[in-house]
Amino acid sequence: MVVVVAVLAIAGALLAAVAAGPIIGRLRDERQGWLVAWVVCLAALLLASAAIALGHFTGFGPVTFRVFQIFGAIVAPIWLAVGLLEVLAERPPARFAARLIAVSYSFVAVVILTLDRVVDEGGFTTSTPPPGRHWDWIPGALLNVAHIASALTLLGCVVVAVLRWRQGDDYDYDNLHAALVVAPAGLALIGVVRFAVPEIFLVLLFAITAAALWYAVNRPLAPYDDEDEEDDEEELRWEEPPAPRGRRAKPEQAEPVPAPPMEPLPARGSGLGDLVAEYRAAAPDQLVYAPEPQAPSRPSPHLYGLLTVVTLMDGAGDAFDRLAEETVEAVRDQEPDTLIYTCHGVRTAPLQRIVYELYRDETAFNEHRQRPHIQRFLAERSSYVLATNVIELTLNAAKVVPPPTVYKIP
Repeated sequence: MVVVVAVLAIAGALLAAVAAGPIIGRLRDERQGWLVAWVVCLAALLLASAAIALGHFTGFGPVTFRVFQIFGAIVAPIWLAVGLLEVLAERPPARFAARLIAVSYSFVAVVILTLDRVVDEGGFTTSTPPPGRHWDWIPGALLNVAHIASALTLLGCVVVAVLRWRQGDDYDYDNLHAALVVAPAGLALIGVVRFAVPEIFLVLLFAITAAALWYAVNRPLAPYDDEDEEDDEEELRWEEPPAPRGRRAKPEQAEPVPAPPMEPLPARGSGLGDLVAEYRAAAPDQLVYAPEPQAPSRPSPHLYGLLTVVTLMDGAGDAFDRLAEETVEAVRDQEPDTLIYTCHGVRTAPLQRIVYELYRDETAFNEHRQRPHIQRFLAERSSYVLATNVIELTLNAAKVVPPPTVYKIP
């Protein structure tokens, strides 16, 4: 049995390393706190499993016992629970508080469990030693607090995920799916490191926890893919280049330098009629209402349009809307050949936005993409956007009436 447990512990360590690989790769693209937390948890499971394997081959001692307890009984449960909390936390202050508490407590616990004396050092064997037999009351209290806090956090996350799922969307369903995978594994992990259980269950639960984290990150919490495979080529063609470190990361760049004023490009006839009404000259800062448009004629075959469905990251809605409002204002003032440029919210999906664009022709679209305000919009929105789906449009028939908006005539 000793050899079987040691081999299973080695397999669990290898599984933790394999599970950490794709998560670290995704972390390079998405600087998310929950990914960091779960990488720390997997690293702790790897070290604890390695300590168990070494202890069963050569016999446990103070060093292997400390490594097993520090990483398997303290660090792994804490950071597994913190990762799930970060997945569900909607407000940055809550995530920051969770990180601060976890880092502080982990540091204090690691220092104390490293420096505190191990009781009954001569009582170690090749079996996994029970923690209560070899720790004084201070390390024991630290273990108790870590286990109770982690268990309550995991249970609370499941409750929150269920409540949001009942009135939420697919995003909330994915979070619930992840919570129902990670939380039971975490609770079982706390149980096997806290209570006396057969050693084979201990090493198996370490491996199962690593597998649960891998599954959650690569299945329910995987980045949203475009629904239409046919749109992949179009997205690569029309979307901005990815940020240097990933789709969600905001690229590092110098402060933007205001672009010099640009002369408006000459308008080209489109055959759509007076789609964009010409407004009469007025004094500076005078506000007037747009006049009624003329009856539209048959749309030109050269008109070019795009429809972009944007899925935002949790909590990024207000920042994205402010950026979109600034961009729309610049488009309205500087792009006479951009006929329609609107950003819509979706009532039933608070994390989605729909951007509808219509241009006099494809040349106007290419000129639009080179504008400084569009380059700024594409660069800055990457820190708010989870996924995009771009659909290239043609126009077969149309009736366009300017909305009853107050326009400022320069």
